[in-house]
Amino acid sequence: MAIMEPSIERESFANEANDGALENDNPTEITDNDDHQIEEESGVELGGLEQDETGGDVLQQDEKVAKQKDQEVGVDEEEERGKDDEESRSEEDEGEDDEKKEDERKKLLEIARQKASHVMARLNPDVEVTTDDVRVTTYENKQYNARVLRFKHKEIQSFGWTMEINFSLDYINNELPQVVEKIYNEQSSREQENQGNEYTLSEEDVEKLWQEVRDRADDQKFEILEGKEREKTSHERQAISLADRLTNEVRQRYGLSALEIEDKHTHIIKSSEWADGQNDAVYNSRYRAVGLKEQQSLLVLTKKAVHEFLHMKSFTKLSMKKDGRISEDRHGFSTTDENHARSLDWLNEAVTEELTRKIIQEKAQTDPLFAGEVTNSVQVMANNRNLYTEAGEKLFNSDTIIAGADDEGNVWAENFTCHQERMVLDSMVEKIYSKNSERFADKEAVFDEFAGAMLSGRIEPIQSLVDETFGEGTFARMNTKGVDVNEQLLFVQSLS
Repeated sequence: MAIMEPSIERESFANEANDGALENDNPTEITDNDDHQIEEESGVELGGLEQDETGGDVLQQDEKVAKQKDQEVGVDEEEERGKDDEESRSEEDEGEDDEKKEDERKKLLEIARQKASHVMARLNPDVEVTTDDVRVTTYENKQYNARVLRFKHKEIQSFGWTMEINFSLDYINNELPQVVEKIYNEQSSREQENQGNEYTLSEEDVEKLWQEVRDRADDQKFEILEGKEREKTSHERQAISLADRLTNEVRQRYGLSALEIEDKHTHIIKSSEWADGQNDAVYNSRYRAVGLKEQQSLLVLTKKAVHEFLHMKSFTKLSMKKDGRISEDRHGFSTTDENHARSLDWLNEAVTEELTRKIIQEKAQTDPLFAGEVTNSVQVMANNRNLYTEAGEKLFNSDTIIAGADDEGNVWAENFTCHQERMVLDSMVEKIYSKNSERFADKEAVFDEFAGAMLSGRIEPIQSLVDETFGEGTFARMNTKGVDVNEQLLFVQSLS
């Protein structure tokens, strides 16, 4: 929020003074009566003295009036100088008052820190209390600067919080201790619940369950796939191998090691056995298995494999709950809480599909394996430029991967997906770059930050980047569970 300097009143006052000065500098008409009019500084030479009806010299009256005018102007100027002095003193007083208020707030914040530290010394000495200046973004997307108390555990990185205070001694002495203790108890309960979910099984039971998972992931034999899966063709094996190699190149570009995916971890499912309405590809993080619906286009199959392989090669954290259930707590940016609610799935999908688009357009489409398909696709699109979908949109666009026609002449096109999710990501990347152009070479460098974080699991730098750019708490708002991608798009577009 901009703070306007109180200069409007001074400027208005100065204009009034200038108007008066200009008026007194102009030739002044002094009228004695209708018959006797003298113009000062008019250049008229006066041949003698004229008298008015009372016998007084007109020039003497003129001098008296002029002197009176000068005295009035002098008084006005003195009053104006007095007003200027009063305003100047008022501004100085306001500045001194602001400094005093700021000093008082700093002192009260330090008193609050000491009071909170005293409370934490009793509750948990490992939680340190410091002060900080932050930029806060409200849910109405308003921003303001705030002085806050910051609570952080020395060892448990996830344990901590930030809070604003009421800058009054009455609040600090009587209410703050209870508020701090209440927040601490809530944080502690949440932390203990998370730990309790993970470590109530015996070590022997935990190891046995994990071994079963490893065995299933190793043999890749699933009863649910019996009769639904088919053998891969030689070209499909080549395409899947290419997808594995290209996704490893992406990992290595971001400083990560290659993760080889064996052929057995990818399953081709007959289209007749694929459930209607389901995505054409799925990834199971527990058993490291990818299921792909068979496709009429080899390039489309490769695109699906690349997307799912990027999911498989992104950071994943699994945990075992007290009932022996395996839970995917973290996958790239996405997190899952104890109620199975997920957050930031949209960001995972946006980054994954954007990486997929780059891989397919910059690498795969030029591979000889797809030469025939690509040549045919170019011809189909050239012959059907004006085809529109039922929704009134052009069938072919910048997101079109490949096009073709079946035996009956029906034209089809396969496009990159996650359009809305990628719009949100692109808007975020654009805004971050515009506000940090001295830090990043281009938008692509900003996107690289997101891609590297998803693959490595190191999302703290992204959180810091977002909060530093748009205000403290912005990343947490993006991380809100249950918010659909359209709401996320409106939120990101509103950021400034």
